[in-house]
Amino acid sequence: MSRLVHIILTDYSSGVGLRSPQMPELFAGYPQMFQALAAVPELLTFGGAPENPNVVEHREFAVTTPDDRMLLMRVADDAEFSHRAMVLGAIRRAFELMGGELLETLLATSLDEYVLIAALDTDSLEWLTSQADRLGEPVNLAWQSPDGALHFATVVRGGDVVDRPYELVDDGATTVGELVKSGSMSSSDTSLLQLV
Repeated sequence: MSRLVHIILTDYSSGVGLRSPQMPELFAGYPQMFQALAAVPELLTFGGAPENPNVVEHREFAVTTPDDRMLLMRVADDAEFSHRAMVLGAIRRAFELMGGELLETLLATSLDEYVLIAALDTDSLEWLTSQADRLGEPVNLAWQSPDGALHFATVVRGGDVVDRPYELVDDGATTVGELVKSGSMSSSDTSLLQLV
């Protein structure tokens, strides 16, 4: 088991869900965020986390569209949080303007949720896809170019993607920025990449 452990804390307004893609049996719910955060060390031990894990906590904000679709906007609480929070703000503004139309450009998970990660151009696709709940689940990314424009891409590691054209990418260590420069990710509309 890798030492990397993503802890996803989802704010549903009515409570907070806690889960980890690296420990799929780990799921817990709490009334408030501070309670969920306080429980993380004990849950890591209970969930069988590796010794001295590299834990990255993510805040996820759940929003339901008028047609009952769930958008989960995720931001990593790491050293780059202030930059990620700006991307999250742009995602929120895009959702306010576009509503459910924004989801038409994204892929849903097997649970019919749309997970949208506030990404930076320095994030590796390996790190981003390790946030998917299971192999083959789509990871939708949003990042801002230097001019402030918001861009989207969907990345899938393994599994079969058959409902949209996609490009195969075989280097999981490639960053978002490197793929944009290489032309693998379009800066004008949502690109779909499958990592092999």
